[in-house]
Amino acid sequence: MKWRMLCLDCSWTGSGSWFRGRRCGRCGVRSICGRCCVEIISMGSVVFSPFDMGFLQEGIRRCVIWIFGHSFIHWAEKRAQLRLGGRFLGLDGNLVSVRWLGYRGLKWEAVRAKLRMAIERWGAPDVLLIHAGGNDIGSFPMRQLIKAMKRDVLWLMSEYPDVLLIWSEMVRRERWRNAVSVAALNRSRMKINKCFGKCIRLNGGLVVRHGLLEADRSYTGKDGVHLTDLGLDVFNYGLSEVVGFGWRVWRCTAS
Repeated sequence: MKWRMLCLDCSWTGSGSWFRGRRCGRCGVRSICGRCCVEIISMGSVVFSPFDMGFLQEGIRRCVIWIFGHSFIHWAEKRAQLRLGGRFLGLDGNLVSVRWLGYRGLKWEAVRAKLRMAIERWGAPDVLLIHAGGNDIGSFPMRQLIKAMKRDVLWLMSEYPDVLLIWSEMVRRERWRNAVSVAALNRSRMKINKCFGKCIRLNGGLVVRHGLLEADRSYTGKDGVHLTDLGLDVFNYGLSEVVGFGWRVWRCTAS
């Protein structure tokens, strides 16, 4: 099957075969991961071509992106401001507007109210990334927490159908509040991530996993909860990947 493609390296456009590795027909640069050279945007079973969908058209307004969550988001913003790309996570500030909404100690029961207040103040975003729920593990029964999370997300999607929702999975911890067994709560966290992530995908959203943070405990700080500076860099890298993808999806649908 042929797709219309755009090379981000030399700006050549042409058709190519997906199964041939998406190699540029002029400069020969090959894109395997989709983050460079030939740009094809896919979401579920739908594939968007930036060229065919007017990706290069001028006059499209800036995409409004919110990054919302508990203390991880609070500290991630501060860390991002010290790194290359800043609070825009490497995206072009002329094309996107990024607002960080980090609330230290945020519990899930306050998520809907916080989002409603923010939307009343600034209007609904185009892309909304949520990283929350971790502070409730150990305090809430797992099934009850999943039910509450699904209820609020479905409310959000119903009230604001044009918002592209991104779920940032909860990160492992070495210490949980009210924990009898840290391992048991980490297993609960994984089950919640799997169940809730499936709900997000089925309703047209995106999910970002933090695999590197799962694999290496050295990214967790001495308190067993928050991330080290290096851990925040890894966390922000994951956010930048999925937010950039979300922006490209929005750009295609908005053109």
